[in-house]
Amino acid sequence: MKNILILSAALCILGTLSCSHLSSSNSEFIGEYQGVLPCADCEGIKTTLLFKEDYSFEKSTIYLGKEANFNTDKGQWSLLNDTTVALQEKSGEYYFHIKNNQQLTLVDKNTPKEKTELHQTLYKINREEPTEGNYNYAIKKGIDFYATGTEPFWSLKLYVNKGLEFNQPDFEKPISIKDFKTEFRDNYTLVSPVAKSEIKEIRIYNMPCVDDMSGMVSTNFVEIVFKDKNLKGCGQALNPKLSLTGEWKLSNIKGIDLAKYKTEKNITINFDLKQCTASGMLGCNTFSCSIDFKEDYSSPLQFGSIRKTKMSCPNIEVENKYTAYLSEADSYKIVNNELQLLKNNDLLLSFKR
Repeated sequence: MKNILILSAALCILGTLSCSHLSSSNSEFIGEYQGVLPCADCEGIKTTLLFKEDYSFEKSTIYLGKEANFNTDKGQWSLLNDTTVALQEKSGEYYFHIKNNQQLTLVDKNTPKEKTELHQTLYKINREEPTEGNYNYAIKKGIDFYATGTEPFWSLKLYVNKGLEFNQPDFEKPISIKDFKTEFRDNYTLVSPVAKSEIKEIRIYNMPCVDDMSGMVSTNFVEIVFKDKNLKGCGQALNPKLSLTGEWKLSNIKGIDLAKYKTEKNITINFDLKQCTASGMLGCNTFSCSIDFKEDYSSPLQFGSIRKTKMSCPNIEVENKYTAYLSEADSYKIVNNELQLLKNNDLLLSFKR
């Protein structure tokens, strides 16, 4: 297989293969796939594969039934024939059979199609599938984050200011958690009850999730962790402000080249929607202030009077400009995981997770 890939790459360079574009039939295969693949020492590997037209792919995985984890990898793909795609990454090579440009089944290179198994299959995510359904009900009820799962059926309602509620059809009454703490990790959010509860923690992963029954695409894969079991399902933030929650790192500031300035620590902002506050690191000093969204479920954003420590720090110009722009900002956008703070649609500050 390795020799095949090397030969293919050489032919591409020589121009004897057309690698700069895909045929119309092959281009239909391009896209994002998701499913659960077999695992030797866990319940399964929740896998998302994104195939790109430049013959690269991105992979994200979660090992189910283990401690919270989120893994990413990249590699190159190639078509061995019309029905088999080969993926090459640091850990090695593996193969999928392609079915109707909608399914990928993990197989040995020489495994006949009729011997493939459903539990080794990834399904194409249809991003145009409407993400409504039960979410319409949840939005009307003022729920900030809503998740559901099957096998068994369950639902989770999370309110920023009122706690959360977990329910199943056979429950006499739902599990209610009035107070919880939230930790924001690189690729997932960890929600933990403050008081003792049957639920140990809730993991909300930044990974798209496809409902097995409806085919509906949600923004988050969710795990509910009990002492003796983990339940899996799909969830969606229904309050747009939830996407702000947590820490962001400054990536751009209007009128200043950040590459020319070295700060002791990253310049950050952290939004706490329960307390309606923002705080963060200015590189040396720290700051905090109130926040006001003016209207519920909308993007206008206003920062209150900014309080900051008054240590004598280098690069004070950056700190002053940063806090001045916070005071001026009147709205925000989140585009491709980048937070933008604006004034009259003029970009002032940009942040990354």
